[in-house]
Amino acid sequence: MKQALACIFGVASALRSRTRPPLWSGECLNSRLPRAGVARRSAPAWGYLWKQTNSKKKPIPQDSSPLVMMPQGVSLEKRGHGIVTGSILSATDKLREAIPFDKSTILITMAEGQQAFQGIIINKPLRWSTIFDDLVKDLEPIKEAPLFYGGPVRAAGLPLVSLARNPTAGYTKVIPGAYFGNPTITRMTIEGIKSGDRSANEYWFFLGYCSWNGDQIFDELAQGAWHLSDGSIGRLNWPEST
Repeated sequence: MKQALACIFGVASALRSRTRPPLWSGECLNSRLPRAGVARRSAPAWGYLWKQTNSKKKPIPQDSSPLVMMPQGVSLEKRGHGIVTGSILSATDKLREAIPFDKSTILITMAEGQQAFQGIIINKPLRWSTIFDDLVKDLEPIKEAPLFYGGPVRAAGLPLVSLARNPTAGYTKVIPGAYFGNPTITRMTIEGIKSGDRSANEYWFFLGYCSWNGDQIFDELAQGAWHLSDGSIGRLNWPEST
């Protein structure tokens, strides 16, 4: 069981080799991959401007059907760069070669005084079987929840974050019907699903998340890298399990 939990909570990569190595009995295959970077409070190295010169990466899953209902974006001059929790960033053609932000739709989950921002990519689905190998029977219920690629920032040993449909202890409200759980809270949620205390159908999991400081995200907006929604979106369409 400890090995199975390590497979969920340990280091995972969204980019997997096309040639699948042989499985090791009772071991998480991804434990053999390089350790993911430690998340920082602000992560300027992960923004679009950095990706402009570091875009020769293997592609991650591309855009799926739109999942979000939102008003049409307006100009930055009219918005005054006002990014709020629940805002949507939609990638423009300037990001078409900036993997993993190409064709991405990002839900802002935290806007801290226009100085620090976090969000998750909500339109790049993954498969549990592709990212985490050899899930034991006790952890099978988690596969009932959707798994998406959320972004390049991951906390050491805690690669997943999540959304909950309903108000849940430890989760913060993003919009009605969507509450964000950080890596630590998400780990507790997975333990609750494993024990049967929680239903996987109430959650949406993400591998990693996105993070910017204020100057960084505003520079990206000024360069035309993103379309910004007019305020917080009204609701989010929940996807099916992947």
